[in-house]
Amino acid sequence: MAMVTTGFTPVPAVEGGAVENLVEIILKEYEKHDEEFELSVLSCYHQEAAKESRIYKKIKFHFFKKGFFCDFIDKIAYYFFKVFMHKKNLISYRYIFSRLLIIYKYYRHLINHKYDEIVLIGNSSLFLLLKGKKFRTLYNQKIIFWSHNEVRSFYGCEKYAGSVKKIVGVSDFVNVSIRMHFKELYNIDYKILKNCVNTSRFPTVGKSKILDEVGCQYGIDSRDFIIMFTGRISEEKGLLETIKAFELLKEKVSKVKLVIVGGGFYAKNITSAYEKNIEQLIKGDEDIIQTGYISYEKVFDVYRLADVAVLPSMWEEPAGMTMLEMCMMGIPTITTISGGIPEYINSDCAVLLKRDADLIENIVSSILRLKEDNIFYNKLSVNGRAMRQYYNVDVFYKNFKCLL
Repeated sequence: MAMVTTGFTPVPAVEGGAVENLVEIILKEYEKHDEEFELSVLSCYHQEAAKESRIYKKIKFHFFKKGFFCDFIDKIAYYFFKVFMHKKNLISYRYIFSRLLIIYKYYRHLINHKYDEIVLIGNSSLFLLLKGKKFRTLYNQKIIFWSHNEVRSFYGCEKYAGSVKKIVGVSDFVNVSIRMHFKELYNIDYKILKNCVNTSRFPTVGKSKILDEVGCQYGIDSRDFIIMFTGRISEEKGLLETIKAFELLKEKVSKVKLVIVGGGFYAKNITSAYEKNIEQLIKGDEDIIQTGYISYEKVFDVYRLADVAVLPSMWEEPAGMTMLEMCMMGIPTITTISGGIPEYINSDCAVLLKRDADLIENIVSSILRLKEDNIFYNKLSVNGRAMRQYYNVDVFYKNFKCLL
């Protein structure tokens, strides 16, 4: 079997990425077991990823370089879409040509290797592989598409849907969305593979020690009540609503701080108009702390500083990995009824709010309740930790194998 990754961020996940980290969980579990199938991974090249791949003794890695010329053209295209087209979701326009080159290189590799099954991971642009007749012939009914997001386009390849054996979504919400938008894919076999959290990465030391080791870096002490936001700095993740709620909260209570944990955009130097607006909004506010980019290896130590996580997703979230991580760490979480989130967490382990005109005020009242009501706070914390039995690595890997 070949796992065909996005071509955007490498595997092993040396540059982070929720999807890439889930793939790496599968790879690590595969190494532990004596499986009946052989596994290969196709990824874009990264020097550190290539180096780290050597720890895997059973898995064959195939890395493909993007090329300096493509990177140069991508930078020009990104500048055009940012400055002249004023596109909001800039990350979608950052690596267009590099990704097309990687997909072409994937295609050449796949038609020269006869895998019994391939898994296309995460991005529907990989459906461009189906444009090649030789590819469709070779891999007819041998393709699994593992979808992590709502799909708006299959890049004109819907007519080749008959080549696809199975679509695996991270939630029923994702699968229903694909069925609704693409009638050609309606009769394909749909399955759900829910995400997991690698709890071995969670800090084993108490919060007081984390405060001593990490909190001092950000001017946080034990008297502060910490509200935490983490994720991409983009409209759909709800940072603006979180900041507005925090400003209202400060009018009611003292010794509260908002910690904004930087997402992947910080690492890729992509700055949108929305990010610039956020920067201006929080400028000079000593109670709002921006951590900047933090690697996946260290981020859970920072999460441990939180008393409450506020993650008001303003779009139809496919699953909600960050919400799941926070809950499983025992951090009471305030989020929204969006997309696949209610399939993962419910009102026993998080506060689920409607995305309506009262959202900001409801975030404030929910924080106040969690701050003042110890019984309610402990209920969410205990029930959140209990979710570890359902969304752990072992369950995830077993479910993955059942889909093959």
